[in-house]
Amino acid sequence: MDPESVKEVIAAQNWSDSGKETTSYVYDFFAEWMGIRWERPYYKAQRKFPFIPREQEINDLIASCNKTVACFLQIIRETAARPGEVFNLNWIDVDLETKTLIITPVKGSPRIFKISTKLCNMLSNMPKKGERIFANHSSLKALTVSFQKQRRKASYRFGNPRMLRISFRTLRHWRATIEYARTRDILHVMEMLCHRNIKNTLIYTHLVKTESEEEYTCRVAKTVEQAAGLIEAGFDYVCEINGVNSSGKENERLAGILSKGWWGSWDLNPGSPAPQAGILDQARRLPHYPMYLVGLMVYLRFELGLIALRFYIGRLF
Repeated sequence: MDPESVKEVIAAQNWSDSGKETTSYVYDFFAEWMGIRWERPYYKAQRKFPFIPREQEINDLIASCNKTVACFLQIIRETAARPGEVFNLNWIDVDLETKTLIITPVKGSPRIFKISTKLCNMLSNMPKKGERIFANHSSLKALTVSFQKQRRKASYRFGNPRMLRISFRTLRHWRATIEYARTRDILHVMEMLCHRNIKNTLIYTHLVKTESEEEYTCRVAKTVEQAAGLIEAGFDYVCEINGVNSSGKENERLAGILSKGWWGSWDLNPGSPAPQAGILDQARRLPHYPMYLVGLMVYLRFELGLIALRFYIGRLF
């Protein structure tokens, strides 16, 4: 086989760059085995974001499947395990009393997951026909075909074509995205997915919708200890309603102002106003300015006050 003609055939195919890249690698191994010299063409696969369904769509799909497929989907949904790992689960890997499930990958360390009561009930209703949980299916491919048929019916029933895009791996992507949104810990998600390369896990950071800069977090302090904890966490004193202190934090922009003592402290007794309230209000109205500009504003006001005081004293004497 002429290597140059192979390059032309691969380039002429109506394949994606990923498919051409895979074919080039396959022929590269073949050429090495046959002792053929050739220069592998370069194709860069365009990585696409995985499809992330809505949670209600997942609930509707699981509710529409039989108990075997529904249990299979629920395990992936809660553990983000690979389909092959779930298919090879044994009954010995499940502890319904402690609500734990052990996932043993082909390569890597086993992972222990805490499962929900719903999944425990689904597992207890599964038929026990052997050591494996899903022994009623001869292979993962047979289980996949059964799932695809039930998915097609669910999509027609709910009139939602998006359901046709949900696969076993889609639930794995969904769980990883939700887990990162909850913990913001990429290493935790990497360990949960049993990834070896963190580059494969970083894609989930782009799938999480970042918080808007205009969003606020509000907390209410009823005791002195609660108020001190909120101040240390970076919350700002806002107001007092019916003797209860309210604090708010705007996207961490003014975090640490109070805890660092820039504005001093105030008595938490009802009716006691915060000192430097006017400056604090001005700082809140400048959410997009860096903190050093806010500090510079306070410093300039202090210096201008000293200059005015010296000028007044000079006129008296």
